[in-house]
Amino acid sequence: MESPSPDGYRWEGRVFAYQGCRQCGAKVLQPLPSDDDLARMYRHGDYHEAYYEETAIGDWPQSLALARPAARLLDFGCGDGAFLAEASRRGFDAAGVELDAAAREVAQRNSGCPVLSLEDVVAGSQRFDVIHLGDVLEHLPAPADMLRRLEPLLEPDGVFFFEGPLEENASLVRFCNRAFTQFKRATGRPLLAELPPLHLSRTSAASQRQFFQRTMGYEVHAFEVGETGWPYLVTGNALAKDTKSRLRGIIGQAAVSLARLGNRVGATLGNRFAAITSPR
Repeated sequence: MESPSPDGYRWEGRVFAYQGCRQCGAKVLQPLPSDDDLARMYRHGDYHEAYYEETAIGDWPQSLALARPAARLLDFGCGDGAFLAEASRRGFDAAGVELDAAAREVAQRNSGCPVLSLEDVVAGSQRFDVIHLGDVLEHLPAPADMLRRLEPLLEPDGVFFFEGPLEENASLVRFCNRAFTQFKRATGRPLLAELPPLHLSRTSAASQRQFFQRTMGYEVHAFEVGETGWPYLVTGNALAKDTKSRLRGIIGQAAVSLARLGNRVGATLGNRFAAITSPR
């Protein structure tokens, strides 16, 4: 999987570029894709089959341990159903939500859990102890609006369980990525990724916490930052024969080690987060 550019995308003859917020450090894509654009980008055959195998979505057993034991869990944006299957194996009464009908069929078959449309879940009477959103917020054009829509699905003492990328957070991978981007700019090479604009926002640990606490008014019960080395560290590239792949693998491994050491002293290094929050 080709990694996205920190500058933006060129897709279907249009340019989508990131604009930063000086106050929080987050970046938002401009213009945002239309509803028709999003429907095309997230068709099952174009998105789930192409991206899910290589998506670094964390250590689920460790991540699930952050969520307090609960009977009912809803996985919003459940993808291919892998997280649902793990949650079910660990004793949760799990169900999923996917917007694409074909993706719902695949996720339900893979997980053995019910997978519904959001409209069907909202219309139902069931409430959940945990609502999980893994690698979802960065894909939403209006994440605050969607969370407000999901809040009534929580039990009174229910929690949101978030996981996702921190593409603007301090890490060795981000430092190297920015350095390579500057080299491309200096040598006149293309800076925009020739990909659909899938990530509508890019955040840091600080801006992500600010979104939860200030924008949403949530109480943050846990917030952990870690490093996967993605997109430099992927299966097999540290042992690859070509120099470029080996170098990327070495950088990715070094980023993971550096983040582990730094985070022991509160440095908050890394490219991913896991958080438990609840509406006040």
